[in-house]
Amino acid sequence: RYPKFTSTASMLLAEARLFPDSFHAHFDLAGHYRTSGRTEEALVEVTRALEVWPEFGPAVELRADLLQQEGKK
Repeated sequence: RYPKFTSTASMLLAEARLFPDSFHAHFDLAGHYRTSGRTEEALVEVTRALEVWPEFGPAVELRADLLQQEGKK
């Protein structure tokens, strides 16, 4: 029996909690948070993703963009 998710965010958050060492789980959640305007949470998740795969270019770029956005606040 599969859980019923009420939103994309709840599904992605569950995936990140179930698989804390999954690069993809954290990177996908970071992307969702970014598009939802949740910059601080996106930064936390992309940082977790980079702990698993530090050389992944798109995640490095996403983190840089998020840090720049944080600086503008």
